[in-house]
Amino acid sequence: MEEEKGKEKPLTRDDVLRLILENGGQAEGLNLSEKWFEQGIDLYLLDLKGIILQRAHLEKANLQHAHLEGAL
Repeated sequence: MEEEKGKEKPLTRDDVLRLILENGGQAEGLNLSEKWFEQGIDLYLLDLKGIILQRAHLEKANLQHAHLEGAL
């Protein structure tokens, strides 16, 4: 898939894990609002408690058994 000019590359599972680590090892308060995620991203079993995903693009994401308490 070719990147559109001026558009960020969609986030992958590894990107999300890296961002959580950079946020002190927790998703609480991590703001990924309006971010694009790769289609079908596998977020299975991730602790995403308190993550901010307002208007995030999560087409066909696998969120099974992900912990989303307090997520926005």
